[in-house]
Amino acid sequence: MKRATTSLRLIAPTALVLAFLLGFAQRGLGQCQIQMYPQYSSYSSFTTDGTHIYTSVTVSGTTYGYCPPCSPYDCNSVLHTPKALNVIGSVGGWSTGTPVHWNYYLNYTNNQSLAATEGYEYTWCYSTQVQCTVVGVFYNILPAVGYLSILHTTLRLTVDMGMGTCLTQPYCIGGVTPICSEPEIFDGAPCAAGWFCGCLAYRLSRSQPYSCIVAICNPTDVLPGPCDHY
Repeated sequence: MKRATTSLRLIAPTALVLAFLLGFAQRGLGQCQIQMYPQYSSYSSFTTDGTHIYTSVTVSGTTYGYCPPCSPYDCNSVLHTPKALNVIGSVGGWSTGTPVHWNYYLNYTNNQSLAATEGYEYTWCYSTQVQCTVVGVFYNILPAVGYLSILHTTLRLTVDMGMGTCLTQPYCIGGVTPICSEPEIFDGAPCAAGWFCGCLAYRLSRSQPYSCIVAICNPTDVLPGPCDHY
């Protein structure tokens, strides 16, 4: 039984928006001054199919403001360019989207994937920017780091609730306690005797415990089975 791939939306824990409220045409005083107010959002997500880790970093939004005809700048030539940093392990880096007019909506995503080794922890680094042709970096999310790992867990059926709802608990060779588990699985009726599940474990710092996304579970009659633990 294959479960739908699940993603988790994260906001970078150290993500301070370095937004500039711009009156950058200092020669254009009063009503000739350009005003730009960023209204951007950034988010990141990750998921797995049991063998690969997929990461995504997005910046989207627009800029509000006013550029008067008397401004010393040609406002039609002021462009904003989205950038996104997405590095999982040794894969990825900064990528750049298409420049748009400063007050147009932009939406840019940097997607990466990695063929992962089970039980190995990969560092994930992510950030976003919007660059302005007049002032340089106009919007900036400070780089954040997380840690991702594909782990496996064997589960056994404890209660068949009917209608495909199966209550489970870990059942591991050697009686170990796995990092990832899943108390409830939606399977066919009747429920299988057990499942071998691939999970994506994540933590935002090495001082924190793991959280898990169970991405794929296949029925198994081999119980107890292997489980990843540290």
